[in-house]
Amino acid sequence: MVKRERTTHFQNRYMENQQLTARHNQFAHQQLQNKWVIFVVLAVLSTLGSAAAISALWSTENAFRWGLISGIVLFYQFIFLHRRLTTNHRLGEVDLLPTFGMGNALTMLRGVFFAWTAGFLFSPRPDTFLAWAPAVLYTTAIILDLVDGYAARVGNHTTELGTALDTELDALGLLVAISLAVWY
Repeated sequence: MVKRERTTHFQNRYMENQQLTARHNQFAHQQLQNKWVIFVVLAVLSTLGSAAAISALWSTENAFRWGLISGIVLFYQFIFLHRRLTTNHRLGEVDLLPTFGMGNALTMLRGVFFAWTAGFLFSPRPDTFLAWAPAVLYTTAIILDLVDGYAARVGNHTTELGTALDTELDALGLLVAISLAVWY
């Protein structure tokens, strides 16, 4: 009889822990969705502001094209990130982390820089110092790639989401760089 009571007690404790984890993950997922919306708004506003600044240095048509291509690449990244919010947990754990952490934030910024670099595709090469913008943006993104993993490890925020984002953006950066090199 004692063994049966002990088994029931452990089963009840297990169920309570499962329910607590589920509630925690729901709350953390909502927090991540809110932070995702903030990231989307900031990325879109900064892209629109950059397109306005570019139109002063380049033709309005080229600035529009830059903004459109950058926006398409950003949209892909927004969808990629949103679909993987549930993987924002430490490797080997199931509890979601309610924040992206410094490493993922740097990786997301790197994605914005790759999108802005891609914006120069299918446009004539600028005549002004704007011609250096793709190289500066790409180099900055590569430097962020060197730092984001370190920031994640130091902050104990190495996640499956970060691994997926890093891999995806490495491929995107390579595709953008090669395409731009061929185009120019």
